[in-house]
Amino acid sequence: VYVVSGALRVEGQDGSFGVTQLVVLKPGAEVVLTTDQATRVQAYQTVNKQLGKDLPYLWLEQYIFSEVATDRVQNFANPTLPSGMKAYAFDEGIFSPTAIWLSK
Repeated sequence: VYVVSGALRVEGQDGSFGVTQLVVLKPGAEVVLTTDQATRVQAYQTVNKQLGKDLPYLWLEQYIFSEVATDRVQNFANPTLPSGMKAYAFDEGIFSPTAIWLSK
């Protein structure tokens, strides 16, 4: 973690880390980082600005849909690709009927 503004504290340790300091954390260790409210607000604003550059659209609505079928419809619930690889499920927002067939 690189501190760009304010100060950062690691819970359970004395002292804090200031601007331009690099905090290296042990991989896999559970660490709680804390900071004051003003620094946290500034960090969130910085992240939001970057997201605004990289993600110009923010979807504020969820499209809810359902698909139903009889037992004759095959490869509906667990779609597979022609290569045999597993395809995205319909509940992941992707609907491609090309992998579905109707049995006799």
